[in-house]
Amino acid sequence: MGASLVVSPPLRTATGLSNGMLATMFVIVAESTVFAGLAASFNILRSQYNTWPPMGQPRLPAEATALNSVMLLLSGIACERAARCRTPAETTRWLGIALFFAVGFLGAQGREWWSLVQFGLTGTSVFGGLFYSLVGTHAVHVLFSVVLLAHGVRAVHTGRWSAIEVGTLRVWWWFVVLLWPFIYWLVYLR
Repeated sequence: MGASLVVSPPLRTATGLSNGMLATMFVIVAESTVFAGLAASFNILRSQYNTWPPMGQPRLPAEATALNSVMLLLSGIACERAARCRTPAETTRWLGIALFFAVGFLGAQGREWWSLVQFGLTGTSVFGGLFYSLVGTHAVHVLFSVVLLAHGVRAVHTGRWSAIEVGTLRVWWWFVVLLWPFIYWLVYLR
């Protein structure tokens, strides 16, 4: 019979949550305010234009980005699956799948940005500045999460992470994944 994922007793706060989970929740609240501010700025500046995107700016590739969004969602589902596994091998495999789809999302975003820059969408225009600020901030969060997922794969594989840490990673990753549909709707569809 294979080894089971270690469930070591974590340091807990008075809330019953592990210290890592409580810290993650505080970070999520703080980061939510960052994204709320960026979304508000986007809406305020956008409301000053009769047409959006403004004349002379390229249309965003909403269809291609929708397909890319599926990769991000699949990554979230794979991470969820990893958090429900009972063995380190299963957990490592599902975290690896989550990592694969997250890297795919980030690569597709980079390709999209490269194309948009070639079509003249730079950060020097209001539209470009808003686009790259909001979507770019999300991309930085995805990049940070890719590092966390990669670390998680290695840490579970070597026995340094327990189910508690994987569960905390899952909560963070769902935050980043579920931010994207809102950003996609606001920037690409509205």
